[in-house]
Amino acid sequence: MNIGSSLFSTNNYDYNNKYKSKSSLADLFSKSQSMQNVSNNKEEKDDVIPEGMSEERYWEIKEKATAVKNFEATGGMNGNKTLCLFGAGDDNSLGSFSGHVGATGPQYAANFYYAEHSTPENPCVIAEGFDEYGNVFYEEIYTNDVDPSSANMLEAHALCYALGVDATPVFLGSEHGVFDKVDIYQEAKEIYNYQSQYGSIVQKTLDQLEDIMNTLEKHAHQNGVQYVDSSKSNYRAPVFKPNTPAYIKQAYYKLSYNNYFAS
Repeated sequence: MNIGSSLFSTNNYDYNNKYKSKSSLADLFSKSQSMQNVSNNKEEKDDVIPEGMSEERYWEIKEKATAVKNFEATGGMNGNKTLCLFGAGDDNSLGSFSGHVGATGPQYAANFYYAEHSTPENPCVIAEGFDEYGNVFYEEIYTNDVDPSSANMLEAHALCYALGVDATPVFLGSEHGVFDKVDIYQEAKEIYNYQSQYGSIVQKTLDQLEDIMNTLEKHAHQNGVQYVDSSKSNYRAPVFKPNTPAYIKQAYYKLSYNNYFAS
């Protein structure tokens, strides 16, 4: 890891933890503690193969989930927080990610690839993997229907993969659960502003975050949203077209449009 990415990892972890409010940290600690005892307070679901997934693939992923749980149970997580789960070359993978709930909570992982019936006009991304409880999932995600202000981790990653942007700078060290809701645009903007103080040493990361924000704005525009500079206040206001879907309007009413490129 080079010094730039190392600094970013540390700073992003700080941003997602150290600079949260005391109540947020208390919630995080509480969640982390509860997730450490997850096997006691939420039983693993019975083996039910998700619709659309082959039995062979189910047991392949289930084996990975079991290996992770055993790895955690033997204290392996203390020395190495990431067990190899999905390789970038799995099938026709768009990419994969793994994470933890809380600082020391259980691990989860997901792999993403286009569905056979996916089209450029209506992309459909398959997300398969296992959650923090060790349960296997298989989700079909139509990315044009994803609300970027309240997408869960699977939806947010699927959207970014379909749009061709790297979401790693947003979620590194964030400690969300698989189905936790996130506002990827807002998080990218806030981390961008936070990282800007470190200058050129994290320029690559800033470029990635800027790419995420620009791409999401373009995606919004294609779905009926335009951005204009407001002369009366320090935000970029949305101008909706007649065909703008309701979920797009609701999503972008919630967002703050500060001029994050202002010097």
